[in-house]
Amino acid sequence: MQRTASGSRASLHRSSMSASLHSLSTFPHPTDSMARSDTDTDSEVVYEAHWAVFPFVFAKRYIRRMYAQFIAMRARNKAIVFLLLAFYVALAITIAVIGPKKISHAVYAGAQTLRATWFGPFILGLLMVIASVPPMIGFTTTATLCGFVFGLWGYLIAAPATYLGSAVAFVVLRMAFRQRIRAWANDSPNWRALGAVMKAKGLFLICLVRLVPLPWTASNALFASVDSVSFTQFMLATTVILPKVFVAVFVGSRLAMLADGEELDATAKWINSISIVVAVATTAITGVYVWRITRAEIEKLESIPHEQRRQAEHLIEDLEEAPLVEQPYTD
Repeated sequence: MQRTASGSRASLHRSSMSASLHSLSTFPHPTDSMARSDTDTDSEVVYEAHWAVFPFVFAKRYIRRMYAQFIAMRARNKAIVFLLLAFYVALAITIAVIGPKKISHAVYAGAQTLRATWFGPFILGLLMVIASVPPMIGFTTTATLCGFVFGLWGYLIAAPATYLGSAVAFVVLRMAFRQRIRAWANDSPNWRALGAVMKAKGLFLICLVRLVPLPWTASNALFASVDSVSFTQFMLATTVILPKVFVAVFVGSRLAMLADGEELDATAKWINSISIVVAVATTAITGVYVWRITRAEIEKLESIPHEQRRQAEHLIEDLEEAPLVEQPYTD
């Protein structure tokens, strides 16, 4: 009897472990269950899993999708990815060899030199404008640099540069590449679906999509390629980005204080470090929350066919997860 009961408990334990492992192979929504098209099929599948395993299944699905997106890239975009990886590896090795403390002091000294010049604000503003036009990168990094060099006053540089960079990107993409963008969008059902959704919902949805954590240049390219979005709507929607720009400037100002080892005591450094983590985490959580609201607003559009609504959502997801996959301004 004892052996039988023992065997039953072992069998039950194995069944429980199998169920847990099976849940890891599915992708749940944070709300525990959700209907969503699988990446390999067009059928609707309902995924269910306990909230505790959500981070693991999310990471698994995200890695799988990123790998699929990488395989879909052109050779030149794959080369860009490898170059970026090589750059970050070289940067990590350099930091390890020289030492983080020496590097931070050197960067801080350079920032103080730039701050002492009259043209420093113009250089940073120009860099932000350039970083707003595809295929350039580094917008958020430059905004952080504004805070690193000028403290919170750097926001007075970053905010106007955000408007100017957005305007330049929108006009250049829509005017210089108008025919190519329109032809590319007409061939993409996802792009047509997003245009229909934005036209139906108007400025409110445009502002929500602007808040979704897309790469900055991908966001500019997205709106420039949708004919239903006017320049005025685009610039008004850009206003909602300014709090995120302020967070980047704030983080930069805190990093500058940490780099100046002689100015702060240990307690102040801990407070600054925690404030940086809180600011970044708040931005990330806000981005996820805004994306969920955006999806809910898209689903409310009963005048738009269900398939078109799903295509619009998938387009935004693809831009968020793989900015180097075919863009409307590429050959």
